[in-house]
Amino acid sequence: MTDSIALVALSAASTLIAVTAPQLACPLCHGTEFQQEESRQDSRWGFTSHRMTLMICVRCRYVLHFYDRHSIFDFD
Repeated sequence: MTDSIALVALSAASTLIAVTAPQLACPLCHGTEFQQEESRQDSRWGFTSHRMTLMICVRCRYVLHFYDRHSIFDFD
């Protein structure tokens, strides 16, 4: 039902608005250039390991961590 409402609203609009993805910005210096690295961290007893993508700010070297699959917040 919401798809049909969105379609009607889109067809009624005279111009289309281009939707762009948000750009990653450093929370410290607001820089937008990053170096991408891959990382793996094992659990305390070595039963599991977490693969992460690290985005390192070129200006201030602040590291942003992104989990590829499961994070510490997964309870399944």
